[in-house]
Amino acid sequence: YNTSYQILYHKITTSSSNVTDMLKKFTSDSDSNIFGFSDKTYDSTVSAIINTDSGNAIVTDCAKAEKIIIDKAVFLPLFSGSSYAVVNKGVDGIYFSPAFESACLISGGHS
Repeated sequence: YNTSYQILYHKITTSSSNVTDMLKKFTSDSDSNIFGFSDKTYDSTVSAIINTDSGNAIVTDCAKAEKIIIDKAVFLPLFSGSSYAVVNKGVDGIYFSPAFESACLISGGHS
């Protein structure tokens, strides 16, 4: 890959809405790491996220991993989209999956 650029806008997507799928794209050994980023602390943090069952540890380590890639200007998320959802006032419990461009209505309701 040509890495002599100062800035690159590139669409980065995953096949799921799992946070580790996005974070794994920037690990040193990832085939998707088009940026050539390499950081042992980042790699071990992502590995810890993947290998833990603790919800609190996952949240803490995700924040740590995201801080590493943002502080080192590897990845700055820019969000845009062409899909919108309009719901009635008081509707809650609807969750959206940007990876699949779908909505989960299982716990949806009207308060």
